[in-house]
Parts: sequence; structure tokens; C-alpha cells
Amino acid sequence: MDNLSQRQCKYCKKYKSIDQFYKYKGKRTIGKNWHHTYCKECANDLAMEKYRNNREQRLKNLKRYRNKAKQEALDYYGNKCECCGETRYEFLSFDHINGGGHQHQKSINGMAIGIWLRINNYPDGFRILCYNCNMALGHFGYCPHNNL
Repeated sequence: MDNLSQRQCKYCKKYKSIDQFYKYKGKRTIGKNWHHTYCKECANDLAMEKYRNNREQRLKNLKRYRNKAKQEALDYYGNKCECCGETRYEFLSFDHINGGGHQHQKSINGMAIGIWLRINNYPDGFRILCYNCNMALGHFGYCPHNNL
């Protein structure tokens, strides 16, 4: 058996062709023929198992990331409803000043708007409204606060 063309997987213990192992990638391995110790099949299985086992942690991290991005965007746009002055985080939402929020949400494939605003350097055309003001404006074309 040629050591350069075959290797034993440390997980399944089978001897496999070297092309069945992922190659190391990185600055220190350029020009070298180094391969991982797990075959591609075992490496993929282990990665998938790790992914499934860490679902709860991934969801917590995503929620924390979305909330942080929303808070940064709220800070940038003024941290209060432009209509009624509401300041509680839980009630605040982002409004597309010129309309088109539904189409925009579809175009960004459901990405959290706070994350999208951060990525796009907080563009003009957005403002903060509380959920009630935002929904009234979207459904009726006006906010009751402005028609009292």
C-alpha cells in the first residue's frame, strides 16, 4: 500500500484514497500536500451531528445578534416613535417612509430589518414608528394620533 495515495480515517478506521480526505487550506499549507485525518464522509457526518446538537445555542446566538442589530439601528434613527413618542424597545419598529415595506422584506428574503440596515449603513428612507402607528399607517393610510 502506497502511503501517499491512501490513508486511514481516524474515525471509521477504513483505508481510503487520499482524494477521499479534505485538503488543509491555509497560508502555512501552500505547496504542501496535507490532508485531514477524517475522510470526507465522516467529516460531513460529524459536522452535521454537531450542527444538530447545537441548534438551541445557534438560535440563542441568532436572537442575540438580531436584537443587537435592532438596538443599534434604533439608536441611529432616534430611539422613539416619530408619531406618538413611544420609547419602549419592544414596541418600536422600522417604517419605510415612502412605503414598499412588504416588497422590501420579500426582496431581502426575510432577513431581520435591523441586520439589513446595519449592513447597508443605515440608509435614508427609514424612520422609527411604534407598532400601532406603523400598522395604522399601513392599513388606513393615516395614524389616529395625527387625526385627533
